Amino acid sequence: MLKDKSPPDLILNLNCPECKYQDRCRQKAIEKDDLSLLTGMAEKERKKLNSKGIFTVTQLSYTFRPRRRSKRQRDKSEKYHYSLKALAIREKKIHIVGNPEIKIEGTPVSLDVEGLPDRDFYYLIGLRIRKGESIVQHSLWANSTEDEETIWREFIYILRTIDNPILVHYGSFERTFLKKMCERYGEPIEETNLKKSITESVNILTIIYAQIYFPGLSNGLKETAGFLGFNWTDPDC
Repeated sequence: MLKDKSPPDLILNLNCPECKYQDRCRQKAIEKDDLSLLTGMAEKERKKLNSKGIFTVTQLSYTFRPRRRSKRQRDKSEKYHYSLKALAIREKKIHIVGNPEIKIEGTPVSLDVEGLPDRDFYYLIGLRIRKGESIVQHSLWANSTEDEETIWREFIYILRTIDNPILVHYGSFERTFLKKMCERYGEPIEETNLKKSITESVNILTIIYAQIYFPGLSNGLKETAGFLGFNWTDPDC
């Protein structure tokens, strides 16, 4: 690499968020409209597209061809189409495959958890619940690992006050949190509705994946919410 006159090809990957040069590399990738901008695309698939002369997101967008699914395939999970994602980005439109639906039979409780994976410590549990025409929000903070069990108990107490709570979250991080907390501090097995809400939480991302294509480079919450008109007060959070 040092002997080469030109730098190696710039390829964004899952380690980029840990690098101090990520903004510079991302800007270069955007200027090139590089395929590695599409989060989740495997190197093998990218190289296969390169061998066909496809190097940019825009080029990929022209390759999508809608196909009717056979009766045998209708019960199987829909395949993710990066070409359709690229088309959504180029057209700045939402594309929907099939008839995605979400069934919530109970009181939806939006859940958002923050933690430090390297310390295996969760410091914030955020809840948002609609009650009539108003919204009730709870932010449960743990200042240390010793407080983690305290906020978990507070979380359980709040759920007990809700009629048939259904936990709704975006991504698998919250599901991992629920599983770990039950292992550490015990599962409320005596209460059927409460146990069901914890073990059968609804991950919105699994409904979006391969069925709803937003015009963003990833299905990340901030990117998707940004397209829908929502913004974070601090862009670096």
